[in-house]
Amino acid sequence: MKRLWLALACAAILLFPGLAFTAWADLPHLDYVTQTKTATGTSASATVLWTPASGKRIMLQGCIFGFEGPGRVQLDEGDSGDDVIPSVGVATQGTIVVDANGGLLWVGDVNETLTWTTSQSATQRSIMCWGYEAQ
Repeated sequence: MKRLWLALACAAILLFPGLAFTAWADLPHLDYVTQTKTATGTSASATVLWTPASGKRIMLQGCIFGFEGPGRVQLDEGDSGDDVIPSVGVATQGTIVVDANGGLLWVGDVNETLTWTTSQSATQRSIMCWGYEAQ
């Protein structure tokens, strides 16, 4: 009787290979290419830093802000102006890193831009953000 069940099981695996692996599946994953966006400025202004491809949304993973003198910088959603990263700054000079340890800081709406705003003139400020675009 055991041989009959074994023979039937083997026949089922050979005839219907998909049935043998119904409890197995690949881990979910998202294939993406990391992108970096950079900008520099010396005047107080709001400038679009990142415009996603049509039909895509920005998945922001982190930013580095560099200051050659006192100043403040913030990141905003392009359409609404809501803060993505509230105003950060330094009193003299320095670098500020904001990241999510491999996670996401912010997920934009489809076709929504990312804008960086500087608060005062006269000192060089730079920004580099990284992340990816997805649907």
